[in-house]
Amino acid sequence: MAHGNQSKQLVGLIALLCFSAVVTGCHRNVYQSSDMDQFSRLAHAVQLTFETPKGLQAAFYIPPKENPESIPNPLVMVYPGIGARALDWLSFVENSTSMQAGYLLLDYPGRGLSEGRMRPRDLPQTSRGALNALEKQLHVDQAALQQNICQWGHSFGCAAALQYAQEIPVKRIVLFAPFTTLHQAMFKMMGPLAWLNPDSLDNRELIKVLLSRAHPPEITIIHGTLDETIPVEMARELALIDDKHIRYFEIPDGTHMSILETSRDIAYNALIGNIQ
Repeated sequence: MAHGNQSKQLVGLIALLCFSAVVTGCHRNVYQSSDMDQFSRLAHAVQLTFETPKGLQAAFYIPPKENPESIPNPLVMVYPGIGARALDWLSFVENSTSMQAGYLLLDYPGRGLSEGRMRPRDLPQTSRGALNALEKQLHVDQAALQQNICQWGHSFGCAAALQYAQEIPVKRIVLFAPFTTLHQAMFKMMGPLAWLNPDSLDNRELIKVLLSRAHPPEITIIHGTLDETIPVEMARELALIDDKHIRYFEIPDGTHMSILETSRDIAYNALIGNIQ
């Protein structure tokens, strides 16, 4: 029996390593000097550093345009795709129409300036650490920051956002190209080996838990019909969970990445609750 358990653990580890190789081999995850220069030119922007069991981590805070010293209203936690980086969202954030919103851009372990290796089940560590670091930076308690938290996530980042939303009050969530389950999404990249991954993320269940709250968040889902990474059918399935609290926008001819450019106005309007 012990030998059987060890074999299962070994196979699971192999699956995780293969998954890591797939998502890191196709992307340049480190920052170049030009990336950091672009961030440093933003007025009042702050790089946050904090420790998790994965090592030293980094996140980036873009304060409100109208009053950079104020508590952001809302605070938007931004989660990139698995092979992307926090600062890839800079132009998206800079063009936001909200003058009171602040943005907390998150990197996963092994991305950008952050140490360690990312494992899906451990992602809330990053969110907790970043929010604690922002609390210290702004000299406020976390209850004040949590008065109006929103989330934006893309692809794998949708699951990271929904995971952490289980722990904190969230007003609004925007999900670009979400999957139903991690295993189903991995299957498209890895085939049957995906089912051996011991980490399971199920966005269907995460959403159901959030919508069972007394004050559930408003959820906006955006997905392109030509998504080559995550099939649009997955978003359709998520949208059917609750048409009262979930707004679904299907973008004709939209791809996995193009919707981040073509659907910005939907996200900006969802952020301020101005969406039908």
